[in-house]
Amino acid sequence: KVPLLVYVVDAADHARLPLAKQLLHQLLQEDSSLPVVVLANKQV
Repeated sequence: KVPLLVYVVDAADHARLPLAKQLLHQLLQEDSSLPVVVLANKQV
């Protein structure tokens, strides 16, 4: 078990954002008490 999740998303890759969202939701369903930091990389 990990103490924290750091989730980095390539914000410039619009085609893959729905997949990134889906995967994050799946991770949160496994452990809803897990602290999460979401970083959006390459924002324009």
